[in-house]
Amino acid sequence: MKKYFHELTPTEKFRIYNLRIPWYKTARDYPQPIWCKHQQAIDGLLGCQDLWTGFVKSEKECEDCEWYKKGKI
Repeated sequence: MKKYFHELTPTEKFRIYNLRIPWYKTARDYPQPIWCKHQQAIDGLLGCQDLWTGFVKSEKECEDCEWYKKGKI
């Protein structure tokens, strides 16, 4: 079973960054959370900074995000 990106440990994220794995491969292997409706959340600077910097640990951190709200419509 795949891990969602927000479930990765800091060590796992550090490995991805250090190996310079392309964002599209990272998104394929570790998808964004199902509640996130951002089209490219796992896409470095174009994606969700809170997600890829590790701020997002659960759905609660996303409740004020416009992309989260789009999924609730």
